[in-house]
Amino acid sequence: MKIGKTNGTHLSKTFDNDPELQLVELTNYAQAIKMLKSGRIDAVAGSALVLSYQFNKHDALNAVDLSNRLVLGEKEQWLQLAEHATSQNVSKALKDSVERLKHQGELDAIMDKYYGKQWREINN
Repeated sequence: MKIGKTNGTHLSKTFDNDPELQLVELTNYAQAIKMLKSGRIDAVAGSALVLSYQFNKHDALNAVDLSNRLVLGEKEQWLQLAEHATSQNVSKALKDSVERLKHQGELDAIMDKYYGKQWREINN
């Protein structure tokens, strides 16, 4: 099985060093989607959000079986604040704002706008 992944991407020691997997290093996700569509690779490993965007952009969602996906891991998303901006008030205001946006459905609307609604299928 040929699995595409972007150059320099390390998914896990087990995955990256598995001798039974034929990993194909790719320049970017767009190349991965094009190769998957053309049958030159059998699978793509990478960020689900980026993949959902690229599948949508290249009209390739029908080229994959979303019911047959494997979650290799999950990574937290971080917001790094400059040292001068790390006061309790700033941190609390940001946290409250994000919670309010989530509660109001605004974060999902932003994701829909930029990634298409398919991101929900890929990330569930």
